[in-house]
Amino acid sequence: MRAHLSLEMAIAGQGVILCSAEVVAGDVAAGRLIKVSSLGFQEGGYYLILAEGAPRRKAIRVFRDWIVTHSQSLRQDTPDI
Repeated sequence: MRAHLSLEMAIAGQGVILCSAEVVAGDVAAGRLIKVSSLGFQEGGYYLILAEGAPRRKAIRVFRDWIVTHSQSLRQDTPDI
């Protein structure tokens, strides 16, 4: 239930969601969410996804930069959805 609420908040532009690409594939295809990085995690294939326009918000950029930096040892490059 909480994951669904996180997804709805990201779609509404209220934050970001780090989740499996399969969970958000329909929302990405429909343009409700955008994939901001092609980086995936080796254990589970999670992606940083947020609403279109959200990267313009400073707090979103700061979080994105932080998680990319601190997840370096867990990541692998993956193709875009």
